[in-house]
Amino acid sequence: METNILMVFIVNAVYLAIWYAVYKIRTSKRKELRIWDNGYEFFDSLDDGVKERYWKEDTKIIHTFFIIFLFFLEITLFLYYIDSTKLYWIISLSIGIVASVGVAMILSVKLQKKFRSREKK
Repeated sequence: METNILMVFIVNAVYLAIWYAVYKIRTSKRKELRIWDNGYEFFDSLDDGVKERYWKEDTKIIHTFFIIFLFFLEITLFLYYIDSTKLYWIISLSIGIVASVGVAMILSVKLQKKFRSREKK
């Protein structure tokens, strides 16, 4: 039981550290870091006036991903803590991965459509 508590603490600490690192990278003023982003081709095709607004809205989508995944991660860790022999925690983690990635992808596609329609006007 004590090892479960330690594992829960370590997983949460690592998760929050990763989230903070992503936040620092996304809010950095260094333009070189944006090249590593998967959607950089779309970002680069935007006018200079809307690039910063798109980047901020895209960062909100990433935060949404982290919030949704954190919710399911906490459920997963709770299920693992109360009884690690059952596989309910694996199901919860799987649902969390699918839900957070799915929502982030849908929001990202909607955001790109929104900015494409602005470009055509």
